Amino acid sequence: MTDINDVQAAMRLWHEAHTAVMDFYEAHNVLEPARYEEWMVLRRVEDDVRRQADILIERARSELPA
Repeated sequence: MTDINDVQAAMRLWHEAHTAVMDFYEAHNVLEPARYEEWMVLRRVEDDVRRQADILIERARSELPA
């Protein structure tokens, strides 16, 4: 059974991925082609981690008693 600790861990991973995206954005000119590509890789990772967190949240909610 999925519990709140699992959900919180997933949310922390999402937060870390989002922070990496924003830190990169603030430190680099993402209009430069090479930097833009690096930034997009980080964004794809963030999107994947967010989707995983969303799936875990939905699973945890579906396991709650009615």
